[in-house]
Amino acid sequence: MLPYVEARTKVQFKATKNPLTAGALYEETCTQFGLYNEGDWGCGTGAPAKNGASSNSYIRFHWTGALELSLMVLDHFDATGDMDDLKKYLLHATFLLTAILFFDQ
Repeated sequence: MLPYVEARTKVQFKATKNPLTAGALYEETCTQFGLYNEGDWGCGTGAPAKNGASSNSYIRFHWTGALELSLMVLDHFDATGDMDDLKKYLLHATFLLTAILFFDQ
C-alpha cells in the first residue's frame, strides 16, 4: 500500500503552504489498503482543508500511528536485544522512512 499512500498524501497536502514532496501519512482509520471507509476521512465532502486535515473532527489530526509503530519496533529491540527481529523489521524501513519524511515536512 506504500505507493498509494505516498500518492494520496501528496494530493491531501497539495493545497498547504509547503506542499509535500515525499512522505506518507498513515491515519488511524485507514484500511489495510491505505484507503478510507466512506465518511472516515471526510470522503464525499470535497477537497481536504488547506492544512491537509480531515473534515472529520474525530480523526482530524490523529497522525501518529506510523510513529507509534516505529517506536514499538525500537522498544521490542530494546527489550529483547534480538538483532534478527530488528533486521526483519528494517527490511520494511521504507515504511518507517516515509513516515518520518512526512513529519519532517
